[in-house]
Amino acid sequence: MSTHQLPHQMAKQALLKAIQNTGRSGELPSLVLLHASPGAEEEVIQAISQEFGTPVPIIGGSAADAGVLGEWQLFTQDHLASEGVAVSVFYPTCDLSFSFHSGYAKTEQYAVATKVEGRELIELDHRPAKEVYEEWIKQPLEYGQSIMSLSALHPIGRIAGTLHDLPYFKLAHPNSVTARGGITLFASIKEGEKLYLMTGTEDNLVNRTGRAVDGLLHDSHQQIEAIGGISIYCAGCMLQVKSKMGMVAEKMQQSMLNAPFISPFTFGEQGQFLGGENEHGNLMISNVLFYRE
Repeated sequence: MSTHQLPHQMAKQALLKAIQNTGRSGELPSLVLLHASPGAEEEVIQAISQEFGTPVPIIGGSAADAGVLGEWQLFTQDHLASEGVAVSVFYPTCDLSFSFHSGYAKTEQYAVATKVEGRELIELDHRPAKEVYEEWIKQPLEYGQSIMSLSALHPIGRIAGTLHDLPYFKLAHPNSVTARGGITLFASIKEGEKLYLMTGTEDNLVNRTGRAVDGLLHDSHQQIEAIGGISIYCAGCMLQVKSKMGMVAEKMQQSMLNAPFISPFTFGEQGQFLGGENEHGNLMISNVLFYRE
């Protein structure tokens, strides 16, 4: 963890330190747990993947604060920081299963990102992103307005891969409207990417955790003994269904087969899709289950 290096340098240093601390240098871990301050999660994931040279599952969540003021907090056993990267590596003696999904549906609305700067989406189909998004959600937006709550059920999706010819999506959560008619996001968009308006409901956000069992156990056909789990749950989704979080917790417990688990609420989620891609997204749920057959 450091505040004086580029994201990929921080990620590499944190990863190598974590492996060194385990005394397992030279061995590939079964899992990487990643927590980073918002802004360059995609670059951090890429740096970790390049260091290994072969796919290693990553699960994680971006640091958050109480008021979206950039007062992020990260900590390890050694450090406390507002910007940086924290990495843990796992060499478990049990089996692991992963799930990373959104629970949102694609609509018929889409456009191409034609102008992007950092995490600001400036133009869609050569028009101000604000105007296009307004037409999509049929609601006017004000310059300088925070739209986190409004957009929680209307995020932007990109195809991350396909499974049995069906696409699956990684999401970007619109955060605010800029003075030039752009929209800031909690994930990075590339110019030329095809962006879809996604839609969800509060019921979906509550019930999607129950569907995680299918992803967690898709490759297991035997009776298993659940040991524990990690469930990364988007803070934006949590705020959207705050009054129903008791139901969410109950369904999480079911999806974790009543094993103990930890569940941070984050401003970005990292996980591994069924196709093997490690990705960063928003408004996602990312799970790992530790178990024995």
